[in-house]
Amino acid sequence: MVTEKAPETQAERVATIRDIEREAARLAGEDAPQEIIFKDISPGRTKMPLWRIRDGREIQVPKYMLANVLGKRDAATGEYIFTGTKSDAAEYKPGTVLCFLHADSPEQVILSEIGLAANPCRKATLRNNHSKRMHAKHRHKQEWEAYEEYLGDQKEVEAIKRQDKQLEATLEIARGAQNGYDSKAHATIPCPQCGQECKGNTGLSAHVRGKHGDVSE
Repeated sequence: MVTEKAPETQAERVATIRDIEREAARLAGEDAPQEIIFKDISPGRTKMPLWRIRDGREIQVPKYMLANVLGKRDAATGEYIFTGTKSDAAEYKPGTVLCFLHADSPEQVILSEIGLAANPCRKATLRNNHSKRMHAKHRHKQEWEAYEEYLGDQKEVEAIKRQDKQLEATLEIARGAQNGYDSKAHATIPCPQCGQECKGNTGLSAHVRGKHGDVSE
């Protein structure tokens, strides 16, 4: 019994044409006419699936762009990047990182505080934190900008608090000097690197050497 081959998909036909054109050009030689025209009159706006050969990730491409996308090559290896045949690509293994707007993301506490938790994103298969940032910047641009602005404001507030503590410690030392009391040795001084409060300069020096590997105060 003869087993019939499954009909090619549109993407597979375009890939076949790509390979035929490449082989025809090779056989014809540089001096011979090399132009071969294949015309597809099917609707161009319909999207077709392609798979990235390296990791099996699926993308949807309009028919009129199939030849262009299938012709893309890796700059380092010269190999084609996409294929129209799923079995020719690696097995796709989705990630487990959540979008920052996901209902179960650790950012939800902050999102609720700044009013961005009303419209969660269901994306839960991002591959790493870089993919998470790229997804946020492209799919949730305004929300991501608001979230980053909030984090920046919070860092600024914490920096001001540390500066205020350092100023208060300096003033305490000055007041002690006026009263003939060595308050420098007893005042609570915040670490300029992490903000942890230390007992006098001696405590600060010990903390910096132990935690930050530095002997400077």
